[in-house]
Amino acid sequence: MSSNAAAAADTALFNPIRVGNITLSHRVALAPLTRCRNTAEHVPTDLTLEHYVQRASTPGTLLITEATIVHPKAGGWAHAPGIYNEEQVQAWKKIVEAVHARGSHIFLQLWALGRSADPALLTSEGNYPYVAPSPIGLSEESEHMPGGPTPRPLTIPEIREYVTWFGDAALRAAHPSLAYLHFIEPRMDGSGDAFISESSAGSGNDFARKIWAPRPFVSAGGYDGKTARYVADRYGDIIAFGRHFIANPDLPRRIKDDMEYNRYDRSTFYSVLEPKGYTDYPFAAVEAVREGLVAAS
Repeated sequence: MSSNAAAAADTALFNPIRVGNITLSHRVALAPLTRCRNTAEHVPTDLTLEHYVQRASTPGTLLITEATIVHPKAGGWAHAPGIYNEEQVQAWKKIVEAVHARGSHIFLQLWALGRSADPALLTSEGNYPYVAPSPIGLSEESEHMPGGPTPRPLTIPEIREYVTWFGDAALRAAHPSLAYLHFIEPRMDGSGDAFISESSAGSGNDFARKIWAPRPFVSAGGYDGKTARYVADRYGDIIAFGRHFIANPDLPRRIKDDMEYNRYDRSTFYSVLEPKGYTDYPFAAVEAVREGLVAAS
């Protein structure tokens, strides 16, 4: 190991951490990433399985799944996965078993889209209403459906129905996971008084760390190896990577050994059911051959 690699590995980022009833061998995690490689019926595919298995190649890695729809009425995103019927559950079971076989761990991110849903898709999939916590549509600056229609605000009974869907989905996933509870998003806080929470504007993530302590805290957004090490050393956080983990299935090893990263191709992030930009990024050669993930030449 080079002196640079030794310095890169000398950090809390590569110290074990306990999360619930599992122990991670390091604190580099896969962030939840919507990639549109599931069927039109929202069932994970063999391509989805391969993607997660590749990123489980460093034993003890935490993978957080792409956002997963909890109920057909809460959907509205083409080729996103679901976990509301048996076919979807069985597809996820294959993925979980394959990740565990690599010695890694996978948590499910539960999802209800709200104003981010495609109203046309909701209509085509079941004539479902386009609803959100508040009658606030997507802005003109939004990359997804800019300046779209205004959703109908959820009623209190409907909000309670969503809570039930999240609970049912968590049970199907075997244990509670990371829930995308969109109606507590402070920027969209326009729902009824019974569901309004105070936010700590201008305080960064520190207020959340204080509330959540001493439980493990996952931080994500624009990290590289250097900044991830800094935050892990200062706070003890788990650092979730998106774009770099897309392009580097062996990212924990690359960070630890101070290896060069593959460059990601943004144009392939949402290519429906395409392996390009999803499962075709190369492993670092020596590591990949040793782990049996690519054939030796």
